[in-house]
Amino acid sequence: MDLPVRAANMLLESAGFSPSYQERDLAEDVMRPYATAIRAILDQHDPYPGLALDASGKVHMTNTAYDRLNPHAMERTPEENLDRFYGLGWMRERCENWAEVAWARSVRRTA
Repeated sequence: MDLPVRAANMLLESAGFSPSYQERDLAEDVMRPYATAIRAILDQHDPYPGLALDASGKVHMTNTAYDRLNPHAMERTPEENLDRFYGLGWMRERCENWAEVAWARSVRRTA
């Protein structure tokens, strides 16, 4: 079967088997080289906002510029971050061409 790793693990677990693919937290020692590389990329991306997300949309790392725009992003759920970014108030107040941005986002979704 040509399935993504997470989907394969879910199928195996639902059938009573152990997952074949291990999922690791970025804070684990074995992941340190990857976390260091991601941190370096985010730091080099300054002064532009940057963040590192997992597949569920949870924020794991941000750079200084992103923290200024969206403080405490790592403490919120993915849904809360989406609401904060696209919901009423926060981003709409800061974006001069919100109607154009929102329109482009809706076109990409339906395409």
